[in-house]
Amino acid sequence: MKRVLGACVLGLLVAGCGSDDSASSNAASGDDASATGDDVTTGGDGGTDGVSPSDGSHGGDAGGDGATESGPPPCGTDPWLTYGHDPQRTSATDACIAGALTVAFKYVPAPPTGKNVNGVYTAIAQGDAAFVQWASQNDPYLGTTAVDRVDATGKRAWTWNSGTDSNLGNWPSVAFGQVLVNEDGLYFLDPMTGKQTHSNGVDNWGFTAFDAQRIYAVNSSHVDGPGLYVGAYDATEKQLWAKSTYGMCRIDAADSAAGMAVSGTTLFYAPLYTAGTGVTLPFASGVYAFDGATGTQTWFQATSPASTLSVGGGLVYLVETQSGGMQKLVARKQSDGTVAWTADIMAASAQAPVLAMGLVVTATSTDVVAFDAATGKPAWSTMLQGASTTLGTIDFSGGCVTGTVAQSSHPMTAIAAALGSSTLVVTAYDGFHVLRLADGSSVWSGKPAGMTGAAFNPVLVGKRVFVEDGMALYALDAP
Repeated sequence: MKRVLGACVLGLLVAGCGSDDSASSNAASGDDASATGDDVTTGGDGGTDGVSPSDGSHGGDAGGDGATESGPPPCGTDPWLTYGHDPQRTSATDACIAGALTVAFKYVPAPPTGKNVNGVYTAIAQGDAAFVQWASQNDPYLGTTAVDRVDATGKRAWTWNSGTDSNLGNWPSVAFGQVLVNEDGLYFLDPMTGKQTHSNGVDNWGFTAFDAQRIYAVNSSHVDGPGLYVGAYDATEKQLWAKSTYGMCRIDAADSAAGMAVSGTTLFYAPLYTAGTGVTLPFASGVYAFDGATGTQTWFQATSPASTLSVGGGLVYLVETQSGGMQKLVARKQSDGTVAWTADIMAASAQAPVLAMGLVVTATSTDVVAFDAATGKPAWSTMLQGASTTLGTIDFSGGCVTGTVAQSSHPMTAIAAALGSSTLVVTAYDGFHVLRLADGSSVWSGKPAGMTGAAFNPVLVGKRVFVEDGMALYALDAP
């Protein structure tokens, strides 16, 4: 039964209220959901089996500790299995993207009869499939969370529909042989069938990550379900621990950044908390380090995160807002959170800084910039507008306290590193740019025929780039 849970208002939309706990998995049955007009298949295409290794690793991460890579790896087909490619959020993989991009296919999800697609938000991918997270119309709410498996030719294998009502565009992950969806509930799905295997109910939103033993998740807003927390789960979705927990009454607090990254068995978390009038949280915004096995907090440094974070080479990287509103790209020591170096940066991207071949790369409103990852020394700067993303938020209201709380939403990216070709793929206002990692010079720029609007969230596998334009998934091929 549908549960309508009060007036949580975003502009003219009612937001952030859970619906029933049931979910459905609908295998494709002859109705083509792609834009190609081809028949629908019902399984993989003979490539990898849609699962990550059983130990929870991410399939031979070529980026890995991207800040310390000394040279390019061979071209490969490493899967892109979470936000930022890997739990370290390096956004670097062994792909080879070194020339003009052409459209291989455009995929538009098929909403339920009588409904529209509200948005196509994020996708992760491997050699034989992409997992697309999207929302179907559910007025007056933000939209029902759904995930499609799409094969390498653009055909739909299955659709999973959560039955919930508020989709905020968080990235899925693949770990421990399951697709993880933390979107109005934390759900585990079978990657081959789309069958839901585990769920913690509704009203849970945010990032997911993993190490070899555990899955990590946050809840970035307290609505009607769990309060705020960052925690760990096992492969059966049994919660192992939860920290920074809070929730006294509905819509009293939220986290508008919610960045998380993993190095070894340490979880790093960078929340930017907001609260309703009169609410005093028992913890502060900043950067935290937790022991992944026990949840023990090993250190905390107070700051105001202005981006999500990445880790590599013994350092934690993120953009922070300083007193007076100035921003800095900050590298903190993983051992204790103290500052290793800083670099002044204006209108910086909220994307986790990219770590590739000894560089840390991010964007401003006017440029893509690279620094030496160990020292912070400027490496190069390339003028390029539209590669800087912002912290997406949705204001929740109508709860037990006055005022609004800003919850993290639609964490977009614009830069990805193809280590096999020593290049960067950048999405911008004017189209796509392929830059040399060594100096930021242009290899190619343009907009593939068949694409008209802006694209975002580049995901690289082999010689293919996946992006979304808000309403469709595109697969683009490099020569």
